[in-house]
Amino acid sequence: MTFLTGSDGSVNLTTDHVCQFNTWSATATRAVHDVTKFGDSGRRRMLGIADITGSAGGIFTADSSNSGPGLNTGLNAAGATGTEITLNVRETNACKWVFNAIIDSIAANLTAGGDSTCTFNFQMAGGTAVVETWDES
Repeated sequence: MTFLTGSDGSVNLTTDHVCQFNTWSATATRAVHDVTKFGDSGRRRMLGIADITGSAGGIFTADSSNSGPGLNTGLNAAGATGTEITLNVRETNACKWVFNAIIDSIAANLTAGGDSTCTFNFQMAGGTAVVETWDES
C-alpha cells in the first residue's frame, strides 16, 4: 500500500495572487434532504449537491507587478461565479480537485521575526461540479 502525502501538494488560483501557498485544507460535504412522505414507516433521505469550503495559506511573494494581497482581484474575482481553484495532493497534478470558488476572506499576518503570511478562505461557487483527477500510479 502506498500513502499519499501532501508535501508535494500545491494550490493554483486563476486570479492574480501574491502568495506562495504551503498549506491548504478543504472540507467536501453533501446536503441531505428529508423526502419522507405520508404513509412511510421510516425516514427517506436523499443526497443533494456537493459543496467544498476551505482555506489556503502561505508566504507573501515580492513581484513588481503585484498590486497587493488580492483585496480587489481576490475578493472580487470573477463576480458571483468565483475563480477556478486547483488543490493538488501531488505536485505532478496526478491527484487533484478543480472547482470554481469565491474567495470570501483574506488574512494578512506579520510576525516580529519577519514572517509575512497570508490566508485565503474560499467557498465553492459557479454551479459546476468538482472535477476530480486521481491517478496514483
